[in-house]
Amino acid sequence: MAAPRKPAPLWLYITAAALFALAGLLQSDTLPRVLFLIAAALFAVTAVLQWRMRRKA
Repeated sequence: MAAPRKPAPLWLYITAAALFALAGLLQSDTLPRVLFLIAAALFAVTAVLQWRMRRKA
């Protein structure tokens, strides 16, 4: 039987989202800026989903 899934710590996703957003804002080229900001948005969505998993448990 598989072990129950434990949500990852929220601070991990929040920190990653903040750092990706900061890296995106510091980029001078458009493509890397957009890609970093997309990555930051995805980490933010993941943090919200992890938070909701914790509330249900």
